[in-house]
Amino acid sequence: MITDYGKFVENVTVEGVTFKSKNDRAGTGYATNSLTSNVTAMHFTGIKNLKVKDVDMHDMNVGIKFGVSSVNQINENITLDNTHIYSSLTPLLMNTTNGFTMTNGTLDASAGSSRYLHSVYVDKNTSNITFDNVLFENSPGAGVHLYNGYANTNVSTNIKILNSRIQDSRVGILLFSGANKITVSNVEIVRVDLAFS
Repeated sequence: MITDYGKFVENVTVEGVTFKSKNDRAGTGYATNSLTSNVTAMHFTGIKNLKVKDVDMHDMNVGIKFGVSSVNQINENITLDNTHIYSSLTPLLMNTTNGFTMTNGTLDASAGSSRYLHSVYVDKNTSNITFDNVLFENSPGAGVHLYNGYANTNVSTNIKILNSRIQDSRVGILLFSGANKITVSNVEIVRVDLAFS
């Protein structure tokens, strides 16, 4: 769902849906040596008041994507509850989003083998992001990657990772240039090569 710049789709609920694909294609570029799907389950640009609840995804290239790298159309007030994304290259990819909360979920990046693939990748123009009781696992990159190295964009700010677990990943949490006001509280990081970078 992608809207024209300055226009929004509002008040959307996705509940009780299961998405399934098959990771049966050889990855190229950043996904070299990975088996991939060509499917992104859900992609939103220009949405307000989205609720995703009781949703499962299996074998996706990208589970849920918010924003488009070349467009600054904002997403606002997003809630994911009891949403589980398994065996994905990048379960959650986010930019241009303000007001996002994920609770009681799983972000499993076990389909990939490149260090550029993460359980969640939070990028430019993001603010007020909260993960609470989320399992980030099996990432060949980072369980959580917070980045904003682009010129002329707003920094990723006010990001909270609470009561969660990061496991079986190369890096637990990767804080990169531009991200600020980060809170990590009551988070268990286990079986990783490097907890913070």
